Amino acid sequence: MSKSYANIATGLFNALASSRGVDAVYRRDELECDVTVVPGSTRVELADETGAAIRTTSADFLLKAGELVLGGVSVEPQTGDRIVIVAADGSRQTWEIQPLVGESFRWSDSARLTARVHCRLIEEADL
Repeated sequence: MSKSYANIATGLFNALASSRGVDAVYRRDELECDVTVVPGSTRVELADETGAAIRTTSADFLLKAGELVLGGVSVEPQTGDRIVIVAADGSRQTWEIQPLVGESFRWSDSARLTARVHCRLIEEADL
């Protein structure tokens, strides 16, 4: 990967994060780290056993791979990891990474600087 490509990809993510990013905590078991996530979605169309189209939309988050450091080790997202977002009003959402068509995340760029994780909301609470 060229340094200029990495700089451009990082700059694009930073611009997106500054306008739409949300501070969050990324958790795996007892380990956690602070991350900035950008909410998004992925539309998927599948066929059932009769050939009928099934359309669904998955909640996604973009995150910078370099921020995923758990226990001092850089990691990739895994099914079952959680993203916790606390809003300004104190409400909390917990999202769990879930597979979508066989993958729980995918890289958003060839340099693997930004990951798109597929999630489902598992808990919502007012604090």
